[in-house]
Amino acid sequence: MRAASAAGAASAAGTAPGSAGSAVRRFLTLLAVVAVPVAEIWLFGYLGKTYGWGVVIVAAAVQFGIGLAMVPRAMRAWGAAIERASADPGWANTGFGPAMGNAGLLFAGAVMMIVPGFITGLLGLLLIIPPVRHLVQRIGRGRIDQAAAARGYERVTVIEGETVTGHPAP
Repeated sequence: MRAASAAGAASAAGTAPGSAGSAVRRFLTLLAVVAVPVAEIWLFGYLGKTYGWGVVIVAAAVQFGIGLAMVPRAMRAWGAAIERASADPGWANTGFGPAMGNAGLLFAGAVMMIVPGFITGLLGLLLIIPPVRHLVQRIGRGRIDQAAAARGYERVTVIEGETVTGHPAP
């Protein structure tokens, strides 16, 4: 059972289990999980010694507050996208993905600002800025389309209407 789930996860990631790509991906994930907290702690200490602990704690509190203020904004954007999709099925097929991606990236940015640390806070702040968020969304959409095409999916356009089968009566 465990081998089957590992094989499924690896095939979903695009690499075969035990392949060099899979090992590199696991190593990079482990490195990120270990390196980011270590870098956050080091940077916090460095800034505290350089600028004073009071300034660093106030900056962390301001970052936290901005993150908390962004969560309701992201939730409103998410709710508006869901409301519009339920009211207009045609929009759900064309505009729903980008609107939900925009709200999701705004929420991710807010959460990254809430998480203690200046590195994640800076990345979160970048995601809150609309032009950066749209750039990340455009890059992500291209990667998602490539991954879907590699698995045999294709983007289709749905036009609402009536399907007529056979020959219409004269």
